[in-house]
Amino acid sequence: MRRLKKICLFVVAECFKALFRLLMFALVVYTVGKIISIETKKKPVDIGTYIELTLSDEIAESRVITPFDIKKEINFYGILKNLEKAENDPRVEGLILKLDSVGLSRGQAEEFTAKIKEFKKSGKKIYAYAPSFTNQNYVIASAADKIIMPKTMGAMSEIKGYFMEVPYYKTLGDKIGVKMNVIHIGDYKSAGESYDRTEMSREHRENTERILNTVYENFVKTVSENRKIEKNVLNEKILDGRFVLADPETMLRNNLIDEMDYYESFLVKNGITNKISLEEYISKLAVDPKPKKDKSEKEKDKIAVIYAEGTINYFEDSKKINEIITPEKIQKELAIAEKSDDIKGVVIRVNSPGGSALASDIIYNSIKNLTKPVYISMGGVAASGGYYISAAGDKIYADKETLTGSIGVITMIPNISELLKKAEINYSVISKGKYSDMGSLVRDLTEDEKDKIRASSLKVYEEFVDRVAEGRNMTREEVLKSAEGRVWLGEEAKEIGLVDEIGGIEKAVGDLALSLGLEDYKVVESLKEEKIESVIKNYLPKYLMAQIIGDNKITEAVKKTDMISEELLLKPVLYAPNPDIK
Repeated sequence: MRRLKKICLFVVAECFKALFRLLMFALVVYTVGKIISIETKKKPVDIGTYIELTLSDEIAESRVITPFDIKKEINFYGILKNLEKAENDPRVEGLILKLDSVGLSRGQAEEFTAKIKEFKKSGKKIYAYAPSFTNQNYVIASAADKIIMPKTMGAMSEIKGYFMEVPYYKTLGDKIGVKMNVIHIGDYKSAGESYDRTEMSREHRENTERILNTVYENFVKTVSENRKIEKNVLNEKILDGRFVLADPETMLRNNLIDEMDYYESFLVKNGITNKISLEEYISKLAVDPKPKKDKSEKEKDKIAVIYAEGTINYFEDSKKINEIITPEKIQKELAIAEKSDDIKGVVIRVNSPGGSALASDIIYNSIKNLTKPVYISMGGVAASGGYYISAAGDKIYADKETLTGSIGVITMIPNISELLKKAEINYSVISKGKYSDMGSLVRDLTEDEKDKIRASSLKVYEEFVDRVAEGRNMTREEVLKSAEGRVWLGEEAKEIGLVDEIGGIEKAVGDLALSLGLEDYKVVESLKEEKIESVIKNYLPKYLMAQIIGDNKITEAVKKTDMISEELLLKPVLYAPNPDIK
């Protein structure tokens, strides 16, 4: 037995040694690779350079800074600011937008398109190239000087009206023995209705159709203006299905593209001999000679950008460092901003479909208590809990198609007792005290329990309404007209007083600086660094393996579609009993 124990311990020790050696080897390979990469890039930007932008991956709003500086991806604000540098760089001739697919959210696409139009004013060329076009990537392409598709019948368009399918699972649930108890506070709070209904509710249909119609009208208007096509003619052709499975020749005849050519041939014809990615451009800028810093530069006034991106939770999920908004995370950055004399104001970029009511209220209070001005910049979505925390800002900015509002509360508790019966699984229960088992998954809620949840959820809803009224200087009656779970686009939200200005993160930062009287200021992002333990545990192994197998993506990009998904629209402020015994 002792001998077997020694053998086991020896095997375990050797495995750990082997793993450690592998990690060290990978780290050395990575370091050497980086040194070689830096050396090869130590060449300034050439005259006549084109920057080639590929937007297929999801682009995060926030930027995580680590002690190893491992995550080098450019965040969305970084893309905008570096395009500004390229616009003013005489060595940069223009941009090439490779739009095979687009991972930008609607809000990001709107801000990016505005940046492209601003870039065009410099007189530099912008080309858009894609083998296929949908409403999502075409609206960006329409802002370019020239749109090109490959000269092949295999290339095609999917420009169309809109289409959305929402599955309903109640009948399936009845068959397999799963019942979902869904308690809404707000008739338009439609999250969860897929589980307790067999078809779309009138309120959900009304809300969704209004939003989809507005998004479509914005698309037609933008394309009409950018391509100088009569709006009614364009609308008629789209709704008639002319551009569904349309080949490049059809697109050319209808003035939706300018050329048909293969990519290599397009580059030659336009004299583009030197193209680099935005990442390469940034790395080349880093080695260009820079003027010596002025002694007073360190004392520049600053505006801090804090990111609230992801689902709002009370506790942090260590597996999703950058996908969860927690009170602790936001409070740490707000505390740094509060204590730093050189930070004069804060812009919070909110990109969240909501989550915990408790966490949302705590974050709201923390923002309210900051003595420095706080402007909110909404990204693709700032709904439910995302709007809850936004209401605390001094001023709210949203893009035209930002999804926001959804002021309501929902509780969802599943009942899987029938499923367990069919699976011949029995439960033994031990409990003491009334309502102690109210979160049980193996029995239905009593009417008394439902009433208790409604009463409790109603208090949360009333508090939500009060916070919005307080933050927006509105009466409760005014807020209630926009509440009950209704979802609004940014331009609609401005009309009803939930938003102050239409504009992106750059406008929010610029306007805050203007209001503070700052002319020469610096923008700082990510006021805190991730702890070294978190980096080692969550980033380092994944990153090293990615380098070894040749995959630079740390996580799989979220696939974007042209539809507004139900999950994005209707993520609730959740308020539910905890079914777990803690």
